[in-house]
Amino acid sequence: MARELERSAARARARGGLAASAAFSEQATALTPDPAVRGMRALAAAGAMLRAGAFDTALVLLAAAEEAPLPKPPNCAPVGGVTQRRMPSATPRISRTAFMELS
Repeated sequence: MARELERSAARARARGGLAASAAFSEQATALTPDPAVRGMRALAAAGAMLRAGAFDTALVLLAAAEEAPLPKPPNCAPVGGVTQRRMPSATPRISRTAFMELS
């Protein structure tokens, strides 16, 4: 059910429905039993709520994401107790649209 809600959120976002996308993402988060996956979904839902202008809900979801055991990002290596991201030798260019999708 949560995966279908995520797909619905993506479809709504593609059509410009920021509030609907945010609501679907929040519901997907609530229905996710795995704590790590729920944390990732909470982080995504917080971003969706932020874009939709629901700042209070975004803060609640962000707090939930911070409490979750998030998985280590890919391409990371621990250095002196701190995880540092390995950057590719040539940084790819990213379009403004793609950048906005990430934020």
